Amino acid sequence: MPSNKTGTFPNVGDSLTLVHISALTLTLLLFVFALSVRGEEQRNPLPEPSNYPAIGTAGVESRAESPAGGLGARIYNDKCAGCHGTNGQGSPNLFPPLAGDPVVTATDPYDHIRTVLFGRHGTIIGGVTYTVYMPSWAGQLSDREIAAVINHERTSWGNKAPTITPAEVAKVRGERR
Repeated sequence: MPSNKTGTFPNVGDSLTLVHISALTLTLLLFVFALSVRGEEQRNPLPEPSNYPAIGTAGVESRAESPAGGLGARIYNDKCAGCHGTNGQGSPNLFPPLAGDPVVTATDPYDHIRTVLFGRHGTIIGGVTYTVYMPSWAGQLSDREIAAVINHERTSWGNKAPTITPAEVAKVRGERR
């Protein structure tokens, strides 16, 4: 039987090593592929909205990207729908509904912005205490992205709340610095 000393034929004990190396190589290749797919999303950035008003513009009209679709809907589906549902109905006793939620539909968006930026838990909504922690998105989403997703929530599922601007998000974000 050929010896492994020449490097031409591994012995039986080495076959398990080859299997382990092959499995690790396959795992590494799958990981690199997943990163490349995610990287492709990052290389193709989302378009900049062109209708931001000057800071301080007031009114109920849409002041950021179209809430019905676009950036806000994409972020919501990616980051929020897993808990709050694609229909904004949440999950009973776990995740509150956003459709008709008093924070989401309030004229003053402060609590809504603060919740998305810094997270929340232990909130009582409609007599139900939601103890599952909602994560903070301040470290992962820009002011523009947070404004877009909040506008999506404030104008979807029958909600008809005033929309917000990235400048309003920046102001609330600045309170924590």
